[in-house]
Amino acid sequence: MITAFTLKIAAAITGLALAGAGGYGAGVYLGYFAIPFVSDPPEHSARYYPDDVIAYSWMTLNPGGGQRRHMADIFERLTDISTVREWQEELEDALEDELDIEPDDLASWLGAEMSAAVIDFDSRDGTTEVAGTVQVRDREAAEDFIDKILDRLEDDGGFDFGKDDYGDFDTWVDEAGRDDYQLSLALSNDLLVVASAEHTLKIVLDRVSGRQTRTLASDGAFQEARTALPGRRFMSVYVDYENLLDVIEDATGIASTDTGTAGSQAGCGDLFSSMPDWVAMSAGVLERGIVLEAVSPLTGGGLPEAPELPDAAELLPADAFGFAAVSFNPVVAEWREALHGCGIADLFGDDLWDELLGAIPPNDQREWFAEIDSLGREESAQPLPEPLDSDATLADALDVGLWAGSRLAGFDLETDLLDHLGGAAIASVLRVGSDLLENTVGRCGDVVLQAAQRGCAG
Repeated sequence: MITAFTLKIAAAITGLALAGAGGYGAGVYLGYFAIPFVSDPPEHSARYYPDDVIAYSWMTLNPGGGQRRHMADIFERLTDISTVREWQEELEDALEDELDIEPDDLASWLGAEMSAAVIDFDSRDGTTEVAGTVQVRDREAAEDFIDKILDRLEDDGGFDFGKDDYGDFDTWVDEAGRDDYQLSLALSNDLLVVASAEHTLKIVLDRVSGRQTRTLASDGAFQEARTALPGRRFMSVYVDYENLLDVIEDATGIASTDTGTAGSQAGCGDLFSSMPDWVAMSAGVLERGIVLEAVSPLTGGGLPEAPELPDAAELLPADAFGFAAVSFNPVVAEWREALHGCGIADLFGDDLWDELLGAIPPNDQREWFAEIDSLGREESAQPLPEPLDSDATLADALDVGLWAGSRLAGFDLETDLLDHLGGAAIASVLRVGSDLLENTVGRCGDVVLQAAQRGCAG
């Protein structure tokens, strides 16, 4: 069941990936790849987090297999693009103006590995518990950096940090009494830990010190995910779907196995029984390119099966700037069959349904449908869709979407397009000019979209 808080969890998980990408950008921005040091194996920091985290993200600025050298080459090529240089200058100005941070303030102590995790969601007050770690090379320089940042936060942000210690760590905890979070930090000779609350900080510190031995690194599902990831990687994101469902059940008071209206919840259960126990994603450098991969355990379930992913690298020129390939099931009839047993209200829950579709009267929906119909290039023989009510299923929503898309496109998406597709698509950027912001197809860059037709080989 999807709830409003689930969207907040999804945003937090997305933030982990963005944090990793930001860390990579900071590394190349600071010229970090020129600094020699030894780093730990991938996901080493997983031992700092409990075994029941919702999501975890890791990255290193010193990956093996020659990736570090290739990273520097890629960044050097990117700085040939004027827009990238402008972004770099804007980042430097923002750090200096907003936080009074110079590049040397970070480069003097920042270590190779960074991580973050969504640890829990507190249904009592709606707060998400998150924590992160950064490897430290120089404790004194890191402490000077922390003091500088915290002074700025106290002066401009209304924070009030109290300093203490916890084992080998110096700690700083905000004592201003905020309702939504309590910014907390800890620093040792090797590690900086940042958390959204003091008790969350201590959860991590207890595992760093060895007081607690049940960690994410010892969890069987996480070990399976690590094994499935490619060896060449500088970043990874892990989402534990089972733990996510447990948190949802705690927050909503409704178990995933509970039934709603007769057959509807069971239909959604059949549909989403194909959800894997976990999903992991990674990024790695291969010569001049960055490869993104996602892995999950094989499951059976009610979602229509997609065809095998095409080997896009064999279809594109060697100097292509980048590409994305995806496979999907284009048979609408199979999607209708899979979705017709799942009621929208049961999937979203009564509260979120009342706030979203349930709050739109049927007459308003009819007016929207009529307005969309009027935008069509020619009159349609098809009647307007029926408004979506509390008994509507995901199949009904699919048909409304196909109808609206067909009217706006001027042709029938199902019979004129999807029925002729084989379920494989490749989007490729062949060339990028010197200015991304003014890039246009056929002028400063070339973009190619390929879609395999049903019955075709490629």
